[in-house]
Amino acid sequence: MQSDFSENFIVLKSLVIKDIKLKYKNSILGYFWSLLHPIIYIAIFYVVFSKAFPMVDNYALYVISGILFWTFFATATSQMTGAIVGSASILKSVRIPGYFFPLSLLFSGLINLLLSLVPFIIIMVILGAKIDFHLLCLIPIIILFATFTYGFSLIMSTLNVYYRDVSMLWLSLSPALFYATPVAYTIDIIPPKWLPVYMLNPMAHYLESIHHVIYNGQWITLKELAFMTGIALLALFIGQKIYSKLEKGFVSNL
Repeated sequence: MQSDFSENFIVLKSLVIKDIKLKYKNSILGYFWSLLHPIIYIAIFYVVFSKAFPMVDNYALYVISGILFWTFFATATSQMTGAIVGSASILKSVRIPGYFFPLSLLFSGLINLLLSLVPFIIIMVILGAKIDFHLLCLIPIIILFATFTYGFSLIMSTLNVYYRDVSMLWLSLSPALFYATPVAYTIDIIPPKWLPVYMLNPMAHYLESIHHVIYNGQWITLKELAFMTGIALLALFIGQKIYSKLEKGFVSNL
């Protein structure tokens, strides 16, 4: 049992290191490309939308506090959805659990997110973000957000083995989901009658909590924490169930 755990840990660690090395291989700017994407998003939304939402004080801080986490989610899910199919040659020749491939991409994405937080927190401080112990709330939020991202992506990557349209469908739906998530605008603009439907989007809960902590300088409530935990565990449970049921047919469908 302990031997299997050690072997799995070594394999997973190797995959994470490989993912990180491949991402920045032959790149002059390397890690800084990961900062460029959200910075471009921030610049565009500040120029385009800051006048549209004059009621939002310090709009730049509001956008920054959400865009970094959205970029992590969008990038991770797009990569993880095709992870199992993209590793077909390895799965056909080596006995490695298929879920290792999306999981390794999650960890490499998390490492990149944590590294990106350092310069972005400096920018947030310059923009007036409140630095206090409430920022510790980001730890459980990131853990739960990553768990949800993995559970959701495990569903997508598993189904993508059988239906390759899944990855293409997600590439089309992901931009639409961005505009259905409070990243560039506040949730206050949603008409009250549509708010219950709007909040069916799990991303809305995570982004709102992130805004509460970074933009508003508040502690997350137990209700918010419980809701995010429930969403994350539900996504993980469904992902594992679907993966366990369909894993046996991977090799014949790759």
